Order: sequence, then structure tokens, then C-alpha cells
Amino acid sequence: MNEIKVSVIVPIYKVPERFLRQCIESLTGQTLREIEIILVDDGSPDRCGEICDEYAEKDRRIKVIHKKNEGLAAARNSGFDIIAGDAMMFVDGDDYLDTQTCEVAYRTMIEKNVQAVLFNQKNVYSSSSLCSPVGKNPPEAFNTNLECRELQARVLDFNGCIATATSKLVKVNYLRKYNIRHNTDLRQGVEGFIFNIYLFEHMKAAYYLPDQFYNYVYNETSITHTPNIENNILIIKGLEYIDNYGKQHPVSENFRKNLLNRVLYCMITTAIQGCFNPINSMSFREQRIWYSNYLKIPLVQDAMKNADREGLNFQRRLMLFLIENRCYRCLRFFAWLRRMQLSNR
Repeated sequence: MNEIKVSVIVPIYKVPERFLRQCIESLTGQTLREIEIILVDDGSPDRCGEICDEYAEKDRRIKVIHKKNEGLAAARNSGFDIIAGDAMMFVDGDDYLDTQTCEVAYRTMIEKNVQAVLFNQKNVYSSSSLCSPVGKNPPEAFNTNLECRELQARVLDFNGCIATATSKLVKVNYLRKYNIRHNTDLRQGVEGFIFNIYLFEHMKAAYYLPDQFYNYVYNETSITHTPNIENNILIIKGLEYIDNYGKQHPVSENFRKNLLNRVLYCMITTAIQGCFNPINSMSFREQRIWYSNYLKIPLVQDAMKNADREGLNFQRRLMLFLIENRCYRCLRFFAWLRRMQLSNR
């Protein structure tokens, strides 16, 4: 039997030292001792690489990869190429796990004889936290490929909370059998989507634990929270890729419905957290022109016309009303309000 039960892959790039240390120590402190920790220094220009080496000297379970910067997808693939565990999970360098995560998830995988175990994420802010549940409160089993393809469709559901590559433990032999890897042609914001679309296509058994094991730390300096309108275009390109993928592979009937619904959310986040974000250096005139062109993208227009808007709360319906009526000054105000809200959490 494999001595290493769980491999944990941590891609690292420009992670503040206090977050990186918290992440690594949450892994070395796991109650399951038969793990390996793969720290992938993705060409980080700061002290991240040195900190990784420091911990590797103290704990033989830690392996460090130093590579040139090629992005998150390539970093995760580099870690996957050298893992030796029966199962694996991804953890981002500024997040951390509860100490019993690996033990409980791996035990559940063995007892339930499943290919993946999913669990909840807790969003951790400076003075508060919020659970981001994958499913319903009771544990939930998915025992057929058809049920797992419903999970695939749920990846596209904004309220499904399983679109990230994190918050799940997956059997390594399953990933290798179907060559499930991150697509390096698709960048920030969509690599998790695509990975999970691949992940659930052939899966025959998965299990959901309603435990908040994964701690997602809100880090204002991370690329996820730094407005970059180029990334907003890349996200739409990724969703276009998924749309084409769904037309060529067996998917559930909810797949495209959820896809169009997800595009609506992207339209809102692109406006509020991207284009009209108060720290975006573009002039208001430039923002208006850029967002008007964004709304002309065929998939965006398709969503505006055909998405059923299921699950949208009042606030998001209001945002869509403002978008459809080109009320850009109002959007700019709500973008400022959202920025203030996040900074006070």
C-alpha cells in the first residue's frame, strides 16, 4: 500500500509572508501524517521561494519546485507531475486548511469508495468569515456518472460553489486515467472552471461533506482581487470554450442553462469589480467605451437575451437592469460601494 495517502499541491506567486507561513503550517500540522506537500514557487520575485526552502529543510514531507513564472495552471500541473499520493488536493498559497481536513476527507474517500470528496469553503475576511457551501447541509452522495455530470453542470452555477480547483480531494489514478490536467492556454479566472468540467465528465462516484475545511483568505493584493479588465475578457473566452466543449461532449440538460446564467454573473462582476472599480486607472469615458464593447460579445448578448436569471437576488437583478439600460454612472457608484464594503469586512 502507498505510504503517501494524500498529496497537497500549493502554487505560490507573490504571496504575503504571513499568509504563506499560515498555509504551509496548516499542512504540516495535519492530523493525517502520511501526506506530501508540493510547494510550487512559480518564479515569485520575492522571498516566497526562500520561505518554501526553509520549511522543506524542517520537514521531509515537503518538496519544493522552483520554476519560471508561467501562471497558475502550469504551476498546478508541475506539482501534479511529481506527486506520489493515492489522492491529491490543491491549496492556494494564501489559503489554509483545518487540521483534520486530509484525515477526514481521505477516510471518507476510502469508506465510501468514491473518486472525489467535496467539502465547504469558508471565506475569511479581516474581521469576519462566511461559509460558501458546495451543497445542502446533510452529506450528499453521487453514485452514478449521470449524477456526477449534474455536478459538472453545477460548476457553472454561481450558487454551486464548486468551480474552484480547491475544496476537494480526488483520486490520483482517476486523474491519470483520463489525463485530467489544467488547461494552460486559459488563464486567471477560468482554469478552475475548465478543470472541474474535465473532472466530473467521467466520474462515477463522489461524496460531499458539509464541513468547512478550506479557508479562503481574502487578500486584496492577490490577482483575484486586483482589477484587470484583460482577465475579464479571458474569463468570457473561457466560458466560450466551455460552451463549445458542452456541444461536443455528453453533458446534462442543465449545462447550458447554467452557463448562460453564469455569464450574467460575469457581466456584473466585470462591471463592479473590474471595469468600473474605483482603482481602475481608466477614465470614465474609457470605461464606458470598453464596457459597451464587452456587451457586444456574442456569448454575452446570448446570455442577456436567453438566460432564465434563475437564482438572481434583487441586488443582481438591479445590476442587470442598470447594465441593460447603460446606466454606467450608477454602476460606477455601486462599484465604489462594493469596494468600501470589502475593505471593511
